[in-house]
Amino acid sequence: MGWTKDSAAGNFSPNKNLVLTEEMTDGNIELVKQAKRMGFKSFFYDPNPGIEPVFLPYMYTENDDRVKLAGCLENSFTTLRAAAASGVYDGVIRTSWDDAGLHNQQWMLAFVTAAAFSWNSKEQGIEEFKITFFKNYYGPAITDMNELFTLLNAGAYFYWDSFERKNWHYGEIGKTHLPDLPRGDAIEYDPFWNTEYSNMIRRAEKESGQMEKAIGIITANKQSATKNKYDFDLFETIAELIKHTAGTYITLSTVEKNIQQAHRFTFIRKDSAELKLKEAENLLSANIEERKKVMDKLIQVWQETRLEKGMSSLNKKYFFQQDSTRHFANRLPGMQYLIYDEEKLDIDGYRKRLHDYIEDYKIGTFQRSKIKL
Repeated sequence: MGWTKDSAAGNFSPNKNLVLTEEMTDGNIELVKQAKRMGFKSFFYDPNPGIEPVFLPYMYTENDDRVKLAGCLENSFTTLRAAAASGVYDGVIRTSWDDAGLHNQQWMLAFVTAAAFSWNSKEQGIEEFKITFFKNYYGPAITDMNELFTLLNAGAYFYWDSFERKNWHYGEIGKTHLPDLPRGDAIEYDPFWNTEYSNMIRRAEKESGQMEKAIGIITANKQSATKNKYDFDLFETIAELIKHTAGTYITLSTVEKNIQQAHRFTFIRKDSAELKLKEAENLLSANIEERKKVMDKLIQVWQETRLEKGMSSLNKKYFFQQDSTRHFANRLPGMQYLIYDEEKLDIDGYRKRLHDYIEDYKIGTFQRSKIKL
């Protein structure tokens, strides 16, 4: 409770174990002042950016219509300076929500921001602060960090919009499909994939190039960083995961185009039709192999500084149970939550069914008992 009783004196005093947290609004300031007069300590709550996967929206945030708004760095900067200047609060609380399962190292700029601007409301401006942080935290020779953070900021939003990731959190599941498999000896199929997902395909093509740029900046800074080099290993795994996600959209787009071309070739040159189908199968195989490579590297790098997710101890076996709130990272006991939506598409099963179709197409007979069309 808020009060404890001094049994000897018969008086009541504030519970020293109780911490009050308030955000920076005019009404809350008056409440804080009143609480302090009553003997309570009150701490300012640095606004949390929300549930964000893989990277924080330091440079900008997006609303549901993808309109860009102020980033969480600017939001913290503005509110922390006002809170510090008020002289009312006893301190600040900076939280780091892990609902979406991003690595805790991604919060370092947020932690330093909270410390710097809660100590001194007259601290340097936000652009100067970022430059100072990057140079002090990674070394004086570091370059293009503002661009890198902007690229990862944008890439994280693309990742969040891909497949079922955001839909799963908000309760809408099952919207993403795979291209139609060919059927019959005329390579019949129903074209829809490139039309249905045209917006995400365009975004994927852009993000693939942007992540290449990000990886280039990361590679250069790995050589020049003198401190906290591990961060660049983490940034690299994030960029590679986003790039792979973009590549999956591009792969599936190309697969449908190959099936379309094979359909057109089937009555002209059967060998050309078969070649196009085989190219589609090879693209799928490469995508599946890349997914494993990307995730194996990500898990290895992330677990250099944190315990294995879902790990059992010597005395206790890990027990996984989803809670009542749909936390993105709590869908699976291990790290596969980062790629789970892609795995649920069953691209490998799709590839195998396409392979079976190609084998029957080559010999010209379709054993329908073998192939699920």
